Amino acid sequence: MKSILSQETISNLEQMDYLEDILKTVYSGIDKGLYTEEEMENDLEAVLWLAYAYINYDTYSAYLKAERLLKKVEKQGGKNGVWCYRYASSLLFLKKYELALRYCEQATENDPEYPWGWLLLAKMYYKFNEKEKAFKAIENGLKLVPNDYEFTTLKKEIEDGESFSKIINHYIDEEYDKSRTDEEDRLERLEKEISEYRKRYEGRAKQKC
Repeated sequence: MKSILSQETISNLEQMDYLEDILKTVYSGIDKGLYTEEEMENDLEAVLWLAYAYINYDTYSAYLKAERLLKKVEKQGGKNGVWCYRYASSLLFLKKYELALRYCEQATENDPEYPWGWLLLAKMYYKFNEKEKAFKAIENGLKLVPNDYEFTTLKKEIEDGESFSKIINHYIDEEYDKSRTDEEDRLERLEKEISEYRKRYEGRAKQKC
């Protein structure tokens, strides 16, 4: 099925470094009358780009947005490795671990040539104390991206028995990741955000339109 995004737009998105620019570019199609919001939210390519941006914002509310958008195109994306990977990523940080593991497995079944599906699957196997399966997933990933920093770091940390919180708290950029001095517990931070979100929104009566 052809995407509502033009090939030129997709090419531009692939060159963008800032998440804000990705979101503005996809949403600008609505303002320009190229497509409606409903059409955008039912287009797999558009949703994958929006989800990519929201997931990388790394906040509870952004993960919720990513999960909602991805769920709407599950019929189209269920056999797509990237869709499964991004959906699993959002589920992981919403602490829906069993569901995240299921979609990680689905990601590698759908697209065994997509390395990041194997990376996330290894992390989820480790979460459920399936170390041998985690190492096998890492092995599969390293066949696709030999000596990759994320895979080699994950392997070492699993061997060292590091916490799940630590293994999911790395950045893709090797130099930046190694230069970090913060010791933030990502899951602990998100737990606080979840608590604040619930205080703010749960139980609030819906307004009439």
